[in-house]
Amino acid sequence: VDVSLGMATEMLAEEFKKNVVCIPEVNSVIYRILAAICQKCRRATTKNKFSCIREGIELLEQDSDMSISDISRRCGVSESYFRRLFREYSGENPIDFRQRHRIEKAKQMLLSDDMLTVGEIAQELHFSDIYHFSKTFKRFSGVSPTAFVKNAAAKGGRMGKL
Repeated sequence: VDVSLGMATEMLAEEFKKNVVCIPEVNSVIYRILAAICQKCRRATTKNKFSCIREGIELLEQDSDMSISDISRRCGVSESYFRRLFREYSGENPIDFRQRHRIEKAKQMLLSDDMLTVGEIAQELHFSDIYHFSKTFKRFSGVSPTAFVKNAAAKGGRMGKL
């Protein structure tokens, strides 16, 4: 933005140097300068807007078991504002974001050489029980954890215990 602002300013200066000022050309350059300034302000506002929930995003990515209410308090904003900002930031609600992140981790664990069972992975990722884990896994990946492992094995992936 700074480069385009500088270029637009130079173009405006060149027009004034000609002694014959072309009004449409000057107007065009002024509009480009104003657009560049507005764009820069918008970017700064957006960056600051999400800075207040950055800690909450990190907590959700770290598989924190904190409630959304506790996370929003820690960020210094109301729960409804946190949820609204978070949806704007990620396109989904905080709970789905956390669950999707956990399921991606579960996929990695299922395919790893650690030979963990589905139950062990569910426990490791803080799911209340294997049923809840399996249901959530299927919701986000389209198949059960067992089917996921079998599909991976058929494609040459891990062949572990379930």
